[in-house]
Amino acid sequence: MDVQTTKRILISGWSGFVGHALKDQFSSQGMEVYGLSRNPSSEFEIAWDYETQQIDQEKLENFDLVIHLSGENIASGFWTEEKKQKIYQSRVKGTQFLVESLSQCEKPPSTFICASAIGYYGDRGEEVLNEDSIAGKSFLSKVCVEWEAEAKKAESMGARVVMLRFGIVLGKGGALSKMLPTFSKGLGGQLGDGQQYMSWIDLRDLCRMVDFVWQHSDIEGPINATSPNPVSNQVFTKALSDALDKPTLLRIPKIAVKAILGEGAEEAFASVRALPEKIQSLGFQFEYPKIEQSLQSIVEQL
Repeated sequence: MDVQTTKRILISGWSGFVGHALKDQFSSQGMEVYGLSRNPSSEFEIAWDYETQQIDQEKLENFDLVIHLSGENIASGFWTEEKKQKIYQSRVKGTQFLVESLSQCEKPPSTFICASAIGYYGDRGEEVLNEDSIAGKSFLSKVCVEWEAEAKKAESMGARVVMLRFGIVLGKGGALSKMLPTFSKGLGGQLGDGQQYMSWIDLRDLCRMVDFVWQHSDIEGPINATSPNPVSNQVFTKALSDALDKPTLLRIPKIAVKAILGEGAEEAFASVRALPEKIQSLGFQFEYPKIEQSLQSIVEQL
């Protein structure tokens, strides 16, 4: 990467948990960072709305990197048919619209990094999964397959395309912010028997990974954005309770989660043991590879 030239980065979903962290990281490196927004309120926000097919086309020119994170939150709200449509449309149709818009630029980005998810693999028990493993058959698996297919179309404009299959991202916010209120009171507990695997990644490692992917032009295609040490839900529960110095006495039955999330409970209980084989083979090193280390560090910052 040419460090003599100020690079321009565009992020969709930049007000979210991961997007905000990436904005801070790249801004601190002296990059010009812009965001896509339905309600732009600064010169660094560009208007877009995939639902109405509206975008400020002229302002899409001359970006070196586009990071596409935007999508309906899958971890909040009951999964009605309307919710599932929002999950699908925001990812598949949103990516399709953004790629089509970027393709119309005179100077489109050279790199397009699109979020995906380990939901691609579906519920796979103890099977060890890498980037070459086949997709699952769940609703979210099918969404991820189509999502990645739309992202890959950015190759037609000459962009290098990378799909980061996010694990559960741990940091000050995100999924952990939903767990802390109960765990900090000693009321947290494992999901069911706790044997299902959780593929996770520390937010700080994820941000470093995005930078690593950008700076290494030989990286393309799907990448598992997960720690090299997936853990069972039981191990995760103990690690979080230990970090908070609180007991965990409860087991949360699937029926209770289903009452809150509906079909989304299937994803909450899915076992995904994904390893970041591709990124590690290319030299990326994790600073927070162990769940105990990551959670202890995060809790100390609270």
